[in-house]
Order: sequence, then C-alpha cells, then structure tokens
Amino acid sequence: TFATSDIVLKREENWEPRGKEIVNRSSIEEIRQALNDEVEDGIAEIEQVGDSVLIRLTRADSFLSGQAKLSGNFEATLLRVGNALGKTRGIIRIEGHTDNQMVGFSRTFRSNFDLSAARAASVADFLVRETSIQNGRLTISGLADSKPIGDNATAKGRATNRRIEVYLDE
Repeated sequence: TFATSDIVLKREENWEPRGKEIVNRSSIEEIRQALNDEVEDGIAEIEQVGDSVLIRLTRADSFLSGQAKLSGNFEATLLRVGNALGKTRGIIRIEGHTDNQMVGFSRTFRSNFDLSAARAASVADFLVRETSIQNGRLTISGLADSKPIGDNATAKGRATNRRIEVYLDE
C-alpha cells in the first residue's frame, strides 16, 4: 500500500488539457465573446463550474414582478445567449431562481417554486422558438429561493437572487 506522501503527481511541461476540458475551455471562450457586452454591463456572468459552463443572467427587468413573461430587453439578451449556445453541443439546463419574498396572491403562481419554474420554462420556450437550439437539449427547474447568492435581508441581495442560470453540460 502507498501512503499519501508516497504519491507524487508530475505535470509535464507541455501539458495540455484533453477531451472534455478542451471542449469546455473552447465553449466558455466562445460564449464570453458572444456575450461580451452583457458581461461588461454586469447583466451576465460566465464561469466554469466543474464540467459545466454557467451563464448567470441577472437583469433586473428580465420579467415583470410576479410574472413569467419575458421583457423585450431580456429577449435581446436571450437571443445572443441562444445563438452562442446553438454552436455548442450538450445538454442545456435552465434554472429559475427567486428571492425569499412570497409571491402575491395569484391564480397562476401559488409559490416561488411555481414562479421560478415558469420563468425557466419561458426562457426555454424562447430559445427553442427563436434560435437553433432543439427542444431535446433543454431541461428546466424552478429552485425558488433555495440557492441564494445574495443576502435576502437587503434589496440589492434580493435583486441578485432573482436570476436565471443557464448551464451547458457537455
């Protein structure tokens, strides 16, 4: 048996990533280039998370309050996202997120889970309708306020938590 201290990993001088890592690096750079304006405006963040590429969309006016209908401004951003993702391969996961404020009384949405799932579905429907992305590549989920990235005790934090996250899983 070997002790942990007996194992030495050596990286060759000319080491290059192989397989999935190359694909992810290439995809993330193409997506960053396509969404450069959104990244510079602070309405999109792009990062690698494990084997996935994450596109976090945090436009304050993406949807009307308590609704799942896309705003015109957000549609323009989604069109650029969809065109960038249309050139990739793999599964596209769309996650809807809300803050911790309960949805007002509504016949349409009984909870933040309903609202976040409907928003993710609206994004998926738009991408299938307006870009070359095929329906079989998409999955959606509504996570409500279960994964906050901002402080729900402040208006700024709640705004940060109201977001769409698009993952490219190659």
